[in-house]
Amino acid sequence: MVSPGIWAATAIRLLLAALLWLSAPVCRTPLVFEVLAVVALGAALALPVLGSARMLGLLDRLASWPALVVRIQGLVGVGFGLFLLWSLWPALSA
Repeated sequence: MVSPGIWAATAIRLLLAALLWLSAPVCRTPLVFEVLAVVALGAALALPVLGSARMLGLLDRLASWPALVVRIQGLVGVGFGLFLLWSLWPALSA
């Protein structure tokens, strides 16, 4: 049985995939946005297949990582978010 949280995460990833795909034509890096949309779609489709138990196991494994690794991943995430904003900036100001 798949929990409601997995369905909510699936819906959010589907929305993210649609937003990435629709914003690709107006950004500086359309190919990157299209690839990310396909990856987000694949992740959305994989979530219900994996199920709640596997996702909780993955979260437990990630929680045991050293703090430095988690901080580095956080910095990579911030950098990636800044890249996405930079890619969309001309579209937002034009």
